[in-house]
Amino acid sequence: MKDLWIRHFRHALKDMRSHRFLHGITWITIVLSIILSGTFTLFASNAADVISSWRAGVRILAYLEEGHTEQDRLRIHNILKENNLISDVRFISKTEALESLRSRMQRHSAVFQNLPENPLPDAFELRVRVEGNSWDTVEEVALYVEKIKNIEDVEYGGQWVGRFLKVIAMLRLAALGMGSLFFLISVFIVANTIRLAFYSRKEEVEIMRLVGAEEGFIKAPFYIQGLILGFSGGLGGMLILFLTYITLTFRMDATFTALAFDFSFLPLHTVAVMVGVSTLIGWMGAYLSFRQEVVE
Repeated sequence: MKDLWIRHFRHALKDMRSHRFLHGITWITIVLSIILSGTFTLFASNAADVISSWRAGVRILAYLEEGHTEQDRLRIHNILKENNLISDVRFISKTEALESLRSRMQRHSAVFQNLPENPLPDAFELRVRVEGNSWDTVEEVALYVEKIKNIEDVEYGGQWVGRFLKVIAMLRLAALGMGSLFFLISVFIVANTIRLAFYSRKEEVEIMRLVGAEEGFIKAPFYIQGLILGFSGGLGGMLILFLTYITLTFRMDATFTALAFDFSFLPLHTVAVMVGVSTLIGWMGAYLSFRQEVVE
């Protein structure tokens, strides 16, 4: 049995070498499909991570008025601690804030060299837990903090949180839509490639039938071709996407650091699923070519 599968595999590779251009075009199509679908999935995955981190504790910054006293700071701290919706309160002095900004923007250190004084205000960093997809709690806490005496401004990104959620939903929908579209296109192209490969060996196939060869024996090399195209195309697409990710994140490392955002590649299980789906594309292409009565 092992020798038989090795023989089928060799036949499949021989046929692929004989039709390099046709199989090459099919492989490139699968690679592009994986890259495009993977790109949408990558952005949707990272956006989902951002939402998860927000749910674990949304950050609100409450900036204090200039000229406040130590007594004012302690009073505000006690008021914030009494609110049950706030899980954590941390005071950030203007000096600490400036040092933190300098460490994040080391490549632009010249900006800080000629500052006559520290332009940043003292602030309180608050953590608010968000349940589900509702941001009403954040709005409620922000309005509560704004009314406290000696609080000059409150920042929590309320103006763009809703928009960001819509963008995430669109990315997920686009990933699903693009994946489905390219899945069908790739299956169709693989099916046509296998069909043409079969026609090029039709006389050989007819002779094999005349001598009593089973249909499974005849079809096996073509199914192997489909599996090779699907698996190698998926692997190639993921490798190109990963190398692109490494290149871009290396160049934009300072930007991500300044935004306190960790842009990560797809989890290993997601990569495995996408390569598996790509392999399935190859198998289905071969199956579809025979379902359309290529072999009679």
